[in-house]
Amino acid sequence: MLKVVCVDDEKQSLQHLVSLCRNIPEIAAVKSFGKSGEALAWIESHPCDLILLEISMPEMDGITLARKIREIRPDTDIVFVTAHSEYAIDTWSIHPSGFIVKPVTQKTLQEEVDYVLSFRSRRISG
Repeated sequence: MLKVVCVDDEKQSLQHLVSLCRNIPEIAAVKSFGKSGEALAWIESHPCDLILLEISMPEMDGITLARKIREIRPDTDIVFVTAHSEYAIDTWSIHPSGFIVKPVTQKTLQEEVDYVLSFRSRRISG
């Protein structure tokens, strides 16, 4: 069972993503943040398994936030969720677990969660 954090500055997109997460049985808990700084502060003291992260945000963009998360929680899986597919190459250096282009569907999110779970089980057993 996964503990998931969703980060997106667009309130409607964030609510949609959280709603989709709640429909996935493998997700035990979902926490959401509209500001990257608040998300980082929470993640520093709360371990989580998966972060669903928008790239284009004010204050601190998602790529910068992902780098900071990697420093404090290197085993946390990160999936970028954005309308900006042109940023995909910029995320490679962070080694994300996935990349979803908005609009997010239940099927697409479930596929990413399944991949993360599969990857985590290989990491643990191998």
